[in-house]
Amino acid sequence: MAARDSNQLNIRVEEEIKKEFIQKAKADGTSATELLVTYMKQYLGKQPKSSEEEWLPKLEEKLEERLASFEKEMLTRLQTALGE
Repeated sequence: MAARDSNQLNIRVEEEIKKEFIQKAKADGTSATELLVTYMKQYLGKQPKSSEEEWLPKLEEKLEERLASFEKEMLTRLQTALGE
């Protein structure tokens, strides 16, 4: 969506919910705006709901990245503990 094709929508929401929503969106590799726009399109019937085929590969990729990071961190800690 081009910037000139979009408008701003202001909503009221509790600060904590806003923060958690933005943080979770980032952790999931997306943005709050993208999630809300997608929901609005689905609600209006302009975009089909995501199928497992669409989100599963993204989830698998994220999990693999996190697992690799975790393994690296654990190896570093083990090496430090063993004095290597």
